[in-house]
Amino acid sequence: MNKVLRTLYLLGGLVMTTAACSAQSPDMPPFDAAKAKLLSPERRAQLDVAFFNEFDTRREGPPTIDHPRAARVHEMAKEGFEIAFLAENIFNLGAGGVPRVETDVPKLWRRVKLLALAGDPSAQCLVWNAEPMLREEFSILPPPEPDEPTRYQMLEKAALDGHPSCMGDWGNYQYQNDAAARVQWNLKGAKKGCLICRLRLAFAYAAGEGVEKADGVAWCWILESWAISKANTVVGDAQAVAGLIQREFLAPSQQVKRYLAGTNCENEDPAGAKIDLKSSLESLVFGVRK
Repeated sequence: MNKVLRTLYLLGGLVMTTAACSAQSPDMPPFDAAKAKLLSPERRAQLDVAFFNEFDTRREGPPTIDHPRAARVHEMAKEGFEIAFLAENIFNLGAGGVPRVETDVPKLWRRVKLLALAGDPSAQCLVWNAEPMLREEFSILPPPEPDEPTRYQMLEKAALDGHPSCMGDWGNYQYQNDAAARVQWNLKGAKKGCLICRLRLAFAYAAGEGVEKADGVAWCWILESWAISKANTVVGDAQAVAGLIQREFLAPSQQVKRYLAGTNCENEDPAGAKIDLKSSLESLVFGVRK
């Protein structure tokens, strides 16, 4: 974006923190900017990971009874995480994340873009993730300015700044023909708590794509995903990964190595314990991890 356009964009965005409130859903409280200032960097990072774990899976099946996506994002917004506030006013997160019809989406999105231009990795990653839906799928946003940074540039900036979700997406986008590099970028995101990164690693180890096939590690990443999200998409991916691991689907005696929880699937159980795959999968399907 050239200097004139950028200046106009930034000047117009200076009022967006309050203007965004006038564009929001009438059923939601206004954004609490005072609370946002009180968020510690550590807490903000935790909220960022939790938000994108919800947002990245918004279209991959509805939330379960134990996984109320919209309510969780709303709690993040109430805590002062602005990206969650903007997202819940732009998207109906209780209905697959489709854009809301009762809010001024372009005005709210302008605030997202302002934060992204100012260097906020969370906003940059939201631009990467959601702009195609708003601009191309629903035609809500106007065409981009000629010199406006692209969503791919936003993805790169966020990934190189260490944003968990965008690190995984950067690996998948930038290294489409290099499976090993994709695994490494998703591993970086997974270590920071990125749900989709963990699920991608489960598939990679189960199929032996970019890494040596390791069934125990694959299932470990499924369990590490389940530990942070009970979304239906985790159960669905668990069933698919189990199918890749097993020679015969749901074979009763199929066992895999157990890895210690919270070790990024690097440390095997020192006692050499095994996991019965069928029993473990059933525990996920019924919502109780064993």
